[in-house]
Amino acid sequence: MQRRDMLRLLGAAAVPALALAPGRLHALGTTVARRVARALPTGFFTESEFRTVDQIAEHILPRTDTPGARDADVARFIEVIVAEWDTDADRAAFTRGLADVEARSRSVGGRPFLDLAAGQQHQVLSAL
Repeated sequence: MQRRDMLRLLGAAAVPALALAPGRLHALGTTVARRVARALPTGFFTESEFRTVDQIAEHILPRTDTPGARDADVARFIEVIVAEWDTDADRAAFTRGLADVEARSRSVGGRPFLDLAAGQQHQVLSAL
């Protein structure tokens, strides 16, 4: 199974798990699509956090013969979801997760995630 096929399958399987009423799910998709299309920042992520999320997403779904995560502006999508739709507890967990990536990066390469070579970044993410 190709990675993109797996992500589609997981995404489709996750929708029922969201336990959102159809109207709320539609509102979520519409709101996020509009915000991302206009590239309106939420201000939730710092510049460094945004770039880290963007780089992580690109590792997960790299550009090949089809667009990758960066091309699809996945980091902006994630920022909107986390800032506007997650609970406070989920936002805090997300922020702790980014801090964990930074701690692991310093352990692996002695530098922040964004300053690591691509192979070291992959090593950090694979460990997760």
